Amino acid sequence: MLLIFLFLLGIAGAAIHCEIIALSSSKFNNKIYATLCLLVVFLSIAWLTLADPTCTYIEQDAAAKIGKHLAQLKYNPDHLGAAKFSKKDCSYSYTYTGSEGKIEFLFSPWGDIHTWDYDAQR
Repeated sequence: MLLIFLFLLGIAGAAIHCEIIALSSSKFNNKIYATLCLLVVFLSIAWLTLADPTCTYIEQDAAAKIGKHLAQLKYNPDHLGAAKFSKKDCSYSYTYTGSEGKIEFLFSPWGDIHTWDYDAQR
């Protein structure tokens, strides 16, 4: 995230520098062109930073990957609860309650599975 911020900051700085050079020019067309380019750059930056992110995985993808993970762990998939979707970070969480205890499985937006064992945290 920091890298993206610094990239956008560099683009904004370059656009402002070009605007200063164009405004110091005596040609009116250069000033109009530079102002339009600056407007496009700042609107692009605003769109990139404020746009609503779209989630790349759907619930069926998450359920399939969690099912495979449960099979590797030899857990009974019947003890897996329904998916809870978090729009904030595009993740799905599942609560597993079985003889192994209460375990939370988190399917991240990048396709990774993270676990949280409630019983082990006591």
